Amino acid sequence: MKIRGSDPSLVDDLLWFLEAKPCAVNFPLVGRIAAVADAFDALTSDRVYRPALPHAEAARILREAVGSQFGPDVVGAFLDSLELDDLSRPGQG
Repeated sequence: MKIRGSDPSLVDDLLWFLEAKPCAVNFPLVGRIAAVADAFDALTSDRVYRPALPHAEAARILREAVGSQFGPDVVGAFLDSLELDDLSRPGQG
């Protein structure tokens, strides 16, 4: 997922903010949703330094980050919104 017109420096600011304030509950909901979606996209996309991770592995990583980087409400809703087939189909985990 790409956010149209997003500034890469905003991602750095968001990551710093989330590190400084784990589960930043007072952070706007749209920002918390975008952070989870962006992390999932980054994990499941090919990078020059590594191949894309399977969806199931990316979901596991997001669950592990609950409480330290992401809030449980947003991660839970995001993962619930994914088709179960996407997390278990051959080639995707």
